[in-house]
Amino acid sequence: MVNVSDYWQKFPDGSPDRWKVDGNEEKWDVVMPNGAALTLRTDAPTVDFTSTFAKDSDSTRLWTNSLRYLLPILEKGDTSTVESILKAFTEYLQSAFQDFGGSFSGSLDHQCALQLRTLCDIRSWLSIDGHGSIGTIDVEDLSGLVASIYRVVAGYGLLRPNNHGVMLGISMLHSFELFPDVEWKEGKKSVNKFLVGTLKQVLGTDGVANENTPVYQAFYLRLLEDIMAFKEWAGGGAERDFESLYELALSAYCHMLLPNKAVPPLGDASLSSQSRYSPKHGFWSSEENGLQIASSHDTFFSFVCGFRGVFHKQIDDTSVYLWHNGNALIQDGGLTSYDRNDKVAVSLRGQLGHSGLFFTEYDDVPAEKVVAFGPGKRLIDAKMSVKSVEAWDRFQVAGTTQFRSTQTHRTITWNGDRRFLIRDVVEGSPAAHDAVSRFLLDTKATIEIGSVGEVVVRSGSSWMSIYCGAPGANVRISRGHGGEGSLPRGFIAPRNYQKAPTSLLEFPIAVDDNFSGKQVLYIAFGKVDDGIEPWIPGAKG
Repeated sequence: MVNVSDYWQKFPDGSPDRWKVDGNEEKWDVVMPNGAALTLRTDAPTVDFTSTFAKDSDSTRLWTNSLRYLLPILEKGDTSTVESILKAFTEYLQSAFQDFGGSFSGSLDHQCALQLRTLCDIRSWLSIDGHGSIGTIDVEDLSGLVASIYRVVAGYGLLRPNNHGVMLGISMLHSFELFPDVEWKEGKKSVNKFLVGTLKQVLGTDGVANENTPVYQAFYLRLLEDIMAFKEWAGGGAERDFESLYELALSAYCHMLLPNKAVPPLGDASLSSQSRYSPKHGFWSSEENGLQIASSHDTFFSFVCGFRGVFHKQIDDTSVYLWHNGNALIQDGGLTSYDRNDKVAVSLRGQLGHSGLFFTEYDDVPAEKVVAFGPGKRLIDAKMSVKSVEAWDRFQVAGTTQFRSTQTHRTITWNGDRRFLIRDVVEGSPAAHDAVSRFLLDTKATIEIGSVGEVVVRSGSSWMSIYCGAPGANVRISRGHGGEGSLPRGFIAPRNYQKAPTSLLEFPIAVDDNFSGKQVLYIAFGKVDDGIEPWIPGAKG
């Protein structure tokens, strides 16, 4: 039998640590992880669990319905407010889920996961000496709420093989221990079996999560750690399956880290810091996940082209990211939010948020319009192949995309000496014929056009030059354009829920009468203190 009182706020639930809950005798002010606010008046606390919110509606509904803000309120001793919200939540469950014939919010599975974890913590609080009840609410009432959530999970079939399903499965393992008398229709062992099978599917053969971003790789590491820690606490110990998956996922994650241990802004995430793990250097790739990385003690390069799962996939195929000596030279846009009313947020998840090879006619297409069309389906087909590897900085990798009536082919060849070339080939159509090789820069980067047409970029203590072989600098530069009639261009998200203007370089690709074209870009980089030597083939020196 577990020590129920020892459970109180012992285990993290995977939510961002960005909650702020402050209050006084009159009200509680809640700031959710996405920055949305909720005010609870203590004389008549109410929550509309079905509201359509003005800011980032889907995420705000998730955090509002999670109930996680009740824990700091309960810890401060305001049982009256907690009682009122729990009663309102009970009525919501009874009225909103009378049948399961309609559709459900995309975050309902995540909501259920967090609701269960909240109720487990409240159950633990009730077992602490001197508590026993929250006004008229006791353990039996909490058990009834857990049973109602189980009914929603079963009714909609929410235990699905994705990150929300895994979070929900873990929360159910917790609720089985804290509410042992509440039955799960398929038997409690079925959830453990679901978690093992799903995590094997998510992490694949090389330990790379199919969520298309290093941040979610770290997320699954935390989930695996949480599973093992909770099972140890519950007295059962972790199965070897979970331990093996963790070791595989950790090795892949360490290859994804920047030399300074930070997490690069690839996929649905912005640059973030971590200090727990050390990076693994060298050449590494996961062709089935469309990710290739080459790194050393002072350099990091990534190439994205392909996918294994559609979740959190942006329109980032053929994109590159280059980091050297502590500075990003070629950027990735990162993630502002999922707010579809925020044009910058939408643009960063589409083509305009990435340093890749694109037809500009598709710049206004949002990621949601091409990503998920059934399990594993996507309107953009993208594949990566590693051609050769001699050393971490001597290799060749290629990527190909197909979308509507167009194709792009990008081949990247590193030849050492901090030099690499990009060969871009496009095949367009009358409807899509304006193609560009695009580079997002860091917000503080400076740009100069050299005497023979090279573009020189300085970013902090590092430099980079791009030469396209043209007699002049055939490049377009945008920065923070508002996007009259189209999506904004020239932005990145330095952190999640932030946005900042930055320079966007575009090297146009000339196409012939058959809408075919090609371009070769010569790129060199290094430290400013060592001098700037652009790579211009045929030039003396």
